[in-house]
Amino acid sequence: MKRYDLPEWLDELLPETRQPTELFLDGDMVCTRSPDGRVTKLCEGIEEAYDLVNGDDIDIVFSDDVWRKFGDDQWELLGSISVPAEDGYGYRMLMSHTDDDRLSLLEWGWKDSQKAYQDWVDDKDEFYKSYLMVDRHPAFWTRGCLFNPSDERWTDDMLWSWDTTGYMQKVSVMPGYYGDRLLIALEGGGHVPDSDSIGHEPAHANVLGVYMEHYHDLRLDAFCETYEQAIVEFARLVDKFFAPDGTEREDIAYEKTELEKTLEERVREMEEATGRSWKAWHDSLPVVRFADYGRWARSA
Repeated sequence: MKRYDLPEWLDELLPETRQPTELFLDGDMVCTRSPDGRVTKLCEGIEEAYDLVNGDDIDIVFSDDVWRKFGDDQWELLGSISVPAEDGYGYRMLMSHTDDDRLSLLEWGWKDSQKAYQDWVDDKDEFYKSYLMVDRHPAFWTRGCLFNPSDERWTDDMLWSWDTTGYMQKVSVMPGYYGDRLLIALEGGGHVPDSDSIGHEPAHANVLGVYMEHYHDLRLDAFCETYEQAIVEFARLVDKFFAPDGTEREDIAYEKTELEKTLEERVREMEEATGRSWKAWHDSLPVVRFADYGRWARSA
């Protein structure tokens, strides 16, 4: 059963939302209320109290009375309280960002993608609507963090970090002569659900739920006389092979290109020469879920 207003494939990759630690006032004292209900008195200064609580995988939320005493209207929408920097230049921002906030950003991205898709359905020949549909399409969403859970800098709130816009900047645009015609060629592809390239120990593992990179999907190659026409064609191909939720459509008729046929033949020749099946080798790798990978890797 889905928990969030998100595509089902993404819902399965996300943790449960955690309750934050609340900073509130008891008289002049700043206190904390932990997720388990424990209350601790800290000190009178908001910055000192914040530093005593802040840490990896700890979310902080400010109570209304803390906002009234220490906050500033211009920063409240960003969930931040500003305090003068120690060196006297500028300000330091005390951030409040919770799992509920992270979830809200993802759910907003999902709604935005569906609006862009419906706008495109209403006018499939319009360049900008085609551009936005592809740019926000869930088939191209990838994790927004710079490293994976096996990295020592990883914190679990990064499980919520996803890039839900900006894919069009990653699509390859290559003008060139194809036969005797000068055409604009676009190359792109969906996100990769699993990979054996991020592991440290063991040397190889099939890690599920990675979604950290894209591939070149030859089915989406578009060749047109102008960039605008190529985007419109690319969007039509995306919709042909991917549903609006980012999953791949099944049983879509498609004639393989000469390059695909050549690659398949080379793989077959390699397997015959070595007596080994690439697919059998890949399927024999240990299987680890991405969300568990950090603890699994670092516990060795």
